[in-house]
Amino acid sequence: MGKNLLIRAFKNLKDLDIKESRLEVWSANKRALSVYSSVGYNFYKETESSIGMFL
Repeated sequence: MGKNLLIRAFKNLKDLDIKESRLEVWSANKRALSVYSSVGYNFYKETESSIGMFL
């Protein structure tokens, strides 16, 4: 379900001509990291408690 929501959100971003999306996720949340990576997000920074990703 989460992946499908992200895919729909990406369509809306594209329709609005938004070129970049960033997010921050708790570094211990491996499931979320896996989902975000699977839809194209890439790592850009890591803090003690979180990981930043961009698309």
